[in-house]
Amino acid sequence: MDHSKDGCDGSATHPTGYFSLLWNLFEGLVCNKNASASALEHAVKQLKERDMLKLDDYDKFLTYFVNRYLEKGKTNDRYKKLNLRNGDKPKLVESVLNGSETTPEKVLLAILIIVYRYRNNLFHGIKEITDLPNQIENFRHANDLLMMFMGKWKGE
Repeated sequence: MDHSKDGCDGSATHPTGYFSLLWNLFEGLVCNKNASASALEHAVKQLKERDMLKLDDYDKFLTYFVNRYLEKGKTNDRYKKLNLRNGDKPKLVESVLNGSETTPEKVLLAILIIVYRYRNNLFHGIKEITDLPNQIENFRHANDLLMMFMGKWKGE
């Protein structure tokens, strides 16, 4: 069966499958098996308390998300498709993306919330299988961010 037209040919499923595994590890290790924006905020605070939070470490992720979700200083349709809920701190995420909030812990929290929305949108069926080829870079960046965060969490 030819799946090259429906996004199921494997090219998009590898980073997505890796994300599923990494998210599971991340949620168990960092969020006590119960991820939420407040659990992410608590984890970021713990990283800061351990003096393991450096904004430079997360610049490439912030740059990627700013380029993806802002156009001419305003959030775009892609941003709306994140489906941020009130509990996901949408005002914080937007203020980080537009540069009005620059504190390291707020920046890290905002980009983790974006990745959390990737998780929710993927696991709860909001992301269409046919759209996965357009999501490869999202999941590659999310995977790199989760790996970096878990490394710092474990003190590496």
